[in-house]
Amino acid sequence: MGQGLRYTYSLGNRTGINAIQNNASIYNVSYQYNELNQLTRLSDPTGKDFTFTYDSAGNITEIAYPNNTVTALAYDDANRMVSVQSMTDIGETLADYTYAYDPNGRRTSMVRDGADTTNYQYDDLGQLTEVTDSRGTITYTYDPVGNRVALTGPNSTVNYTYDAANQLLTAGDVTYTYDNNGNRLTKTDTSGLTRYSYDDLFPLNWTLQS
Repeated sequence: MGQGLRYTYSLGNRTGINAIQNNASIYNVSYQYNELNQLTRLSDPTGKDFTFTYDSAGNITEIAYPNNTVTALAYDDANRMVSVQSMTDIGETLADYTYAYDPNGRRTSMVRDGADTTNYQYDDLGQLTEVTDSRGTITYTYDPVGNRVALTGPNSTVNYTYDAANQLLTAGDVTYTYDNNGNRLTKTDTSGLTRYSYDDLFPLNWTLQS
């Protein structure tokens, strides 16, 4: 047996991930939720906790990390994220992002630490067509039904293909297969073959990489 991930659920929420290798457990990740089914705590394999806080609209407003750093997130009246700031426990800023949007709610820019800007452009259908930052421009093209068929960067292009049900079959050198219900069965990439299994209640309960 290769490497695998087993998922557990309660009331529709994922409560744990168990990594398996050669039939032995490698590590566990556990999740806790509040009465609104919002994730409030994630415990990693070493027992360290990440905690999450929300506003009345259900937006995440704070993420607290085991090393005592905190990420604060702010939103506008339309619940669009407008800033993300990460700080140490003594108030030192580690990272600062701000976001702007057009009247249709599409993100038009991201500014990191007040200097490094990323701009986004869209077509008349609202599809992302171009992302430009200090490293260059990435362009996206689509087929008539809205599937992305190509991603072109400064040095390479990734092409995508789909089946008649518009399920992604290939993304560059990565290939996918599906069952009759549209659930992904396999993914093949340079790391090998990953298999997915499902049960009647939950969307995904097992992945196996060989």
